[in-house]
Amino acid sequence: MSQRALQRKHNVTWRTVRRALDGQWPETRRQHRRRESRLDSYKSLIDGTLQADLDAPTKQRHTAQRIFDRLVDEHGAQDIKTR
Repeated sequence: MSQRALQRKHNVTWRTVRRALDGQWPETRRQHRRRESRLDSYKSLIDGTLQADLDAPTKQRHTAQRIFDRLVDEHGAQDIKTR
């Protein structure tokens, strides 16, 4: 099989095909730590609001903007302001 056919079949670059044909093993990938979100400390409040909305009529449910406004106004969540 040609190198170009291998590239297309495995959806990799020519360098990867060349290294595989030369017998080099790929480097192991690093496990990245999940970065902490600004909303992590407010997730229980958000989940509670969304759970309560399940019983509310469709027009009375919270939008994402309304949840954001409530977090800022009622809970002083100034640290989650958008850029």
